[in-house]
Amino acid sequence: RRLAARIYERNGNTDLAMESLATTVVLSGYDPVYAQEYAAALRRTDQTRAIEAVLTETVRRHPRNRELLAALAAARLRLQDWAGAEQAARVLRAVEGSGDSADRIRTVVLTGQQRYGESIELLQRLAESNTENASIMAALTQVYVKAGQTSQARAYINQVLAENPNNAAALRISGALHALSDDMESAEKAFRDSILADPGDPLGFLVLGRFLRDNDRQEEAEEIIRAGVANVQGKFALHINLADLL
Repeated sequence: RRLAARIYERNGNTDLAMESLATTVVLSGYDPVYAQEYAAALRRTDQTRAIEAVLTETVRRHPRNRELLAALAAARLRLQDWAGAEQAARVLRAVEGSGDSADRIRTVVLTGQQRYGESIELLQRLAESNTENASIMAALTQVYVKAGQTSQARAYINQVLAENPNNAAALRISGALHALSDDMESAEKAFRDSILADPGDPLGFLVLGRFLRDNDRQEEAEEIIRAGVANVQGKFALHINLADLL
């Protein structure tokens, strides 16, 4: 049935593909592999409520599966089911024996509830123990901005860059903060510096390309994305971006 589902999906028969995957999940007794495959298919058609339902039942049968718990929490976050997401995070914390993954979920819950001070405090603790983690850095900066504390966001990123001027992720975030304050010259410089800091990271080319495109500099955007295609091998996102530009 899994093979049939793939064939149906490739042929554009989405309903039959979904039916085959759903049947596979049920017949397997909600095997985690099949359940996550079905959830991924549902995600492609933006059926978050259905994802939450199938993952809830799968977690009930496999309560110590970390990937399932994280996926369930993510689905509940998309539904803005803050209490449900936090409950999944508590179980995940108990299963993992450490709090990082659960704390990251809780920061999204707190931000969604506009409890910015608590979210910032928790993210600051996470940032201290994960100094090179780009996602935590970005999350903390975003919450600062949402809380109306843009100057604190700038001070935080400046501190990160003072410790490591070649932190490509921090340079991209710095560029975004400059763009937010309409300092486009500084924003562009930061984005270009992020490529120089890590020329093997496709994200640097993608971010600069999007910046140039958004500022009606189409030819320059194409030039940057072509440079990314030439220098970063095997990165499908760059090829897709170039096709979109063309």
